[in-house]
Amino acid sequence: MKLGEFLRQSRIEAGLTQEGMADKVGVSTTSVQNWEKNTFPDPQYWPLISKALSVKVTDIATRMAETVAPPKEEKSRKTCSFPEFLFPEGSLSRIKALRFTDEEMELLGLELVYSSGNCGALSCNADLPALPYEYIRLKGPWNILSMHEEITDKLSGAYVPMVANWAKKHPGKSFDILDQTAEDYLCICKYIRFAESSACGGWPSKECSQFDLICQDLKYADLYTGNYTDLSAQVKEKIAAEILHECEKNDDSHWNRKTPEQIIAEWRVVENTSEMYSSGWEPTALHQRQWKDTEFLTLRTIESEDAEYLAAKRKYEEDMKFYKEHISMLDYPPSKPKFQGKRVITLTEKGKKIYDWLKANDLHLLDY
Repeated sequence: MKLGEFLRQSRIEAGLTQEGMADKVGVSTTSVQNWEKNTFPDPQYWPLISKALSVKVTDIATRMAETVAPPKEEKSRKTCSFPEFLFPEGSLSRIKALRFTDEEMELLGLELVYSSGNCGALSCNADLPALPYEYIRLKGPWNILSMHEEITDKLSGAYVPMVANWAKKHPGKSFDILDQTAEDYLCICKYIRFAESSACGGWPSKECSQFDLICQDLKYADLYTGNYTDLSAQVKEKIAAEILHECEKNDDSHWNRKTPEQIIAEWRVVENTSEMYSSGWEPTALHQRQWKDTEFLTLRTIESEDAEYLAAKRKYEEDMKFYKEHISMLDYPPSKPKFQGKRVITLTEKGKKIYDWLKANDLHLLDY
C-alpha cells in the first residue's frame, strides 16, 4: 500500500476529517490533502501523524519506502550455519556479536541519515548526531544514548558500512550475523579490512579485505584438488585465460600456442628439481617468484616416478643396508641419488573447508 492511501485509510479509521487531522498535526488542510495524493510529509511531522492516527512511525517509513520504490517479490532467503573458517580467528568474537534488533537498526539508520551517510561519524566514542526531537521524546533520551553506545561498541567503526549496506538490501529487518545466506557471508568478508603488509602480501600502506585474500588464493582452487580434470572445456579456457592475464603472458606467442590443459598443468607445478640452483629447486615459468605458504595454500612435494630414478633409489637402499651390516669393512657409505620431483600447490585444511563450503553453496569466486 502506498503512503497516501495508507494515511487516508488510517485517518478515516481514526474518525478524523482532513481538517481535524491538520489541526492535530499543526499543518494546513492543503498539506494533508497533498500527503494523501502525491507528496510526502516531512520526517519532523511523522511522530505527530503517528499520534494523531494511532499508527507507528515505522509504518509511515515503510509505506513511504514502498511508494518510492515498490518492492519486488523477495525470494525466500536460504540461510546457512555461521562459517567460522571464513573469517580471521582474531576477529571472530567481535563479528559474532553483530546482532541488532529492529529498534537498534532504526536508530542506526537515523544516525546515518542525520550524518549525511557518513559511516565514520558512527565510529567508537563518536558524538551522537542531532536527531529529530519527536523521535527522542518518543523513545526517551537515556534509552537512545544507551542504544547508541551499544551499537557503536559492537560496530567499532569498522563494521558500520557492512551493516548499512546489508540494511539497504533488507530494509525494515533486524540484523543477525548468525542468520545470513552463504552469499551474504561472502559479501560480508569484503568489509573485514587489513592494513598490515603481512596479511595482504604487499607494502605496509596497502589495504585489502578478507575477501581479497580468499579470492586471491582460492579462485583457482579447482586446480589444487583431484577434481580439476573433470572441469568443462569452457571453464578450463576461462581459468587458463585468467592465469595468463595474471602472469602478464596473455600476449606471449609461446603461451598462446599452448592448450588450456597445458597451461593449467604448468600452473599447478610451482618448482621442479634442478642442478642449476643451489637449492636444488627451479621455479617454473609461470611461478618466477619465491613461494610463501598462506593460510589457504601450501606446497606438497611429489616424488618422481621415473623408472631410472626409482631403480637408483632402490639400489641405494640395498647398498645402505649392506653398508650398515659391514660398516667395519667399508670406508664410505654409498652415495644417495639426487632427489627428483616437483612441488605442487595444494589446499591447507582451512582452504579445503572454504573450498568445500563454496562448492556446497554453488558460489564461484571467478564470478566476483
